[in-house]
Order: sequence, then structure tokens, then C-alpha cells
Amino acid sequence: MSAGTKQATLKGHLRAARHRGFLTKVESKAAGQLTDKAVEMLKEIKVGDGTGEGRQP
Repeated sequence: MSAGTKQATLKGHLRAARHRGFLTKVESKAAGQLTDKAVEMLKEIKVGDGTGEGRQP
């Protein structure tokens, strides 16, 4: 768990990612694998040069 992040918040983010098709569903676990949709989206993200510019998902 991230420092200062509530477990309920993390579970909500995971649930939303599954709902949007970015994570596979794993029964009885707060886990999953990235879907092809998520991988393609990550490939499209432009990494900035430290100036704060870059595409945000």
C-alpha cells in the first residue's frame, strides 16, 4: 500500500481500472493483469523531458 493512501481508495482505483477495461478481473483478489487496451494506451504516452510537458492519460 502506498504511504498515506487508504485501502478503500486503492480498491476503488482498481475497480475503476477494471471497469474501463485496463485490468483483468481476478476473483477474490485485488490484482489483475494489464489488458491489451492498457498496454496500447501506455505506449502512446509521451515521456516529457522534465519540463512538465507530455501527454497525460
